[in-house]
Amino acid sequence: MRKRILAVMGVTVMVLGMTTSVGAEEAKADASGKTFAAITTQEDQFNGMLNTGMQKACEDYNAECVSAMSGGDETKERSLLDTYCTQEVDGVCIMPTSNISSPATLAAVYNEYSIPLAIADGEIEQDGIIGGSTTSHTELGYGAGKLAVEYIEANKERYEDTIKIGVITFKTQYAEPASDRMNNFLKALDEAEIAYEVEAEGEAWVQDSSLQVTGDMLTANSDLDIIFACNDGGTIGAVQAVKNAGLGGQIKVFGIDCGEQQIDMLRSDDDILQGVAAQDAYGMGYKAMEKLIQYSLDDYDFELGEIEVCPATPVSRMSPESIDDFETLLKETM
Repeated sequence: MRKRILAVMGVTVMVLGMTTSVGAEEAKADASGKTFAAITTQEDQFNGMLNTGMQKACEDYNAECVSAMSGGDETKERSLLDTYCTQEVDGVCIMPTSNISSPATLAAVYNEYSIPLAIADGEIEQDGIIGGSTTSHTELGYGAGKLAVEYIEANKERYEDTIKIGVITFKTQYAEPASDRMNNFLKALDEAEIAYEVEAEGEAWVQDSSLQVTGDMLTANSDLDIIFACNDGGTIGAVQAVKNAGLGGQIKVFGIDCGEQQIDMLRSDDDILQGVAAQDAYGMGYKAMEKLIQYSLDDYDFELGEIEVCPATPVSRMSPESIDDFETLLKETM
């Protein structure tokens, strides 16, 4: 009989440093014979690193990991959960499609199957969820905004007039995180008393659509000074669109998330991407899955429902060492 996970007492926020030692060196318990499901949302660098962290945790504990993507679709999310639970996996580690709509789905699945769940990149506290690891969307947006402030203040001669900003967001996919990121990017500018106007806003969360949406935005607003992209694919597509339009000397891009492509862009002579607020997606995935495995082994020392928060890390063209450090992290964890 599966044990019930009851009385989640609240989310405990803990700050995790970005460390290359996640899952390394210490001896792990043996979870041979157990299988865990890893569900992410879409095909991009961030989700790829998140999934890699989940898989590595299973590997370190000698457990099997099966993976799938929901595509950010609530119906598919439920279908995947039903499929894996019917197969009687020992737990599901999931990046939820929404902190608002997914709780009802997760509650229904747990009530039906009694299979434990862990959250990666989300904050949901309720029976059945043993805990997880997430990020602060407020901190991510604010961190990217601080990088923009640093750049603007270092180049005051370029920005004597009101700065015209375009935003590539993903509100139709994840309304709450996208709004938190955008609003806090702008909050950093407000606090620095920088005069700006948001001239255009587009919706895109994967690279190809961001390239198209940003291109259309530039056609209608060729006088933009800065573009802020709220996620991984949005950032990459926005940089490519600015480059394709031949506007790299005029428009600078700031974004969220960092992988090999962003690192190359931050070092590129085109001088378009200036900085990103990076997440430790690998560490997030690893810690969430590790909690799930430890719970299944009845060998854990965390409070049920505990959500650990990985801090944002600034990676900036103005700080070449930050680029080197994050590249080292990627190489050591991928």
